[in-house]
Amino acid sequence: MSVDFKDYYQTLGVERTATQADIKKAFQALARRYHPDVTKERDGAADKFAAINEANEVLSDSAKRFKYDTLASEHNEPARLCAQQPRWQAGTSSKTGRPEFHFSGTGFSDFFEQYFTPSFETRHGDTAEGYSSIRKGLDFEGEILITLGEVLRGTVRDVSVKRADPLSGKIEPRSLKVRIPAGAQQARPIRVPGKGSPGSGSGLSGYLYPRIRYGAHPEFQVNGSDLLFELELAPWDTMLGLKAKVPSLESAIKVNIPAST
Repeated sequence: MSVDFKDYYQTLGVERTATQADIKKAFQALARRYHPDVTKERDGAADKFAAINEANEVLSDSAKRFKYDTLASEHNEPARLCAQQPRWQAGTSSKTGRPEFHFSGTGFSDFFEQYFTPSFETRHGDTAEGYSSIRKGLDFEGEILITLGEVLRGTVRDVSVKRADPLSGKIEPRSLKVRIPAGAQQARPIRVPGKGSPGSGSGLSGYLYPRIRYGAHPEFQVNGSDLLFELELAPWDTMLGLKAKVPSLESAIKVNIPAST
């Protein structure tokens, strides 16, 4: 089964010859319109922002952009572009022999997950000491896109899991809610018990580990737990000092800019 090709240049409304500055400017303009933390357009805004964020993540990274441009040149050759099976395809991985797995509702398209994220990792289950027939099920890992507003407040995300039964090859869909606590850190996985593969014997089922990825914000950059905001000032304001109005994830705040900044 193939994955649909995504035209990221069209998504951002830029030419294929666009510079990094052009891409940044286009993303910021679209993100200010559709970002769930700032938009006034509620209908479909979250889906539109997810697509914009995905396009920006690829095109703003030189290595990913080069890979994408190579894929785009092969777009008229579907057999080459879609030779890889999506990870949820029934069967087992030719590299690991482990059951294939797909995690959706994450904010990323199948195309992005297929070509621009690391393969979903599976960890070996543990064998109970002295009982080789008792084994914990495999754990699965994937990524979930959340906004900085969701990081601030926490959220609950509806996701779906499709996995192939290692014996029958039959795809088993499952819907679940993943609770993301306030302050969730980027790249740190959240443990969801019992949503991995079933254990053998009396072994427990494995875990699902969604890893957090922050969506890009039109105003802020993230540095650990800090937000960075670029404030433009006139030269005389930096000389004389002033109280400036600065946005935050909740409401605007006043910041004292000392003289001779």
